[in-house]
Amino acid sequence: AKAGVMMRETFDGNSPNVALLVTPEYGIRYQYRLSVGSTTWSEQAGNPDIEAPYWVRLTRLGDTFRSEISPDGATWTIVGSVTIAMGETVQVGLPVTSRVRGTLCASVFGDVQVEEYSVRLPGDANFSGTVDQTDAAILAANWGKSGMTWLEGDFSGDGAVNAVDASIFAAHFGATLAPTVEQNPVEQGILEPVEVALLDDTTARDAALAEEFGSAVEPTSLERSRLAWSHTLARRQSPREDAILERARLAIDLMPADYWGLA
Repeated sequence: AKAGVMMRETFDGNSPNVALLVTPEYGIRYQYRLSVGSTTWSEQAGNPDIEAPYWVRLTRLGDTFRSEISPDGATWTIVGSVTIAMGETVQVGLPVTSRVRGTLCASVFGDVQVEEYSVRLPGDANFSGTVDQTDAAILAANWGKSGMTWLEGDFSGDGAVNAVDASIFAAHFGATLAPTVEQNPVEQGILEPVEVALLDDTTARDAALAEEFGSAVEPTSLERSRLAWSHTLARRQSPREDAILERARLAIDLMPADYWGLA
């Protein structure tokens, strides 16, 4: 079985792709297909004794795809880099397979993130947001090489890792990207509750009933409540809203639903 992260040009089965996959038998495998329908290559990524859970990360810059692994999500080790010609838009996902035809496999993922880097910090080869020793190691590992990209330490864009890139790195060593400032939500004014002098429930209902039916009407408690409710609903549509009816409306509105047999 294996599961991890993948970038591929299309959903076609023979699409160019690159993946970093955790397995129970071989640690982490780094695999890729360079062109449509070509062979899929697979390489060991790190110690073969690595077991899940483990962090894996793919980064794309142009047509360069870099693979990294980490035991804690903080310290990352580059385990592979490959150049594959893909379109501007690629498919990003979490592949899972049992590697046995007809057999399903379940995997659990955590802390999944897909980010687009719209701002580059000069000298920050691994896009960590800080120019530090990790970037220095990347620069040193590719020193003097040509055909390089930002991910390999070519900060000047001339395709080679040289003294120009070293000077860019040195000038920005220790720099960090300014954190995004979150706008404070607009404070909305909250109205203070208004104190209303209410008659007790019975008095309010009796007042509404007396106005509608006369004081001689004495229905049962539940019937009286329902009559008062109906009376108040009708009066709400009327332009007349005297103090007694308003108190009756408020008192009835505040009664629990089970009082009306609705609960």
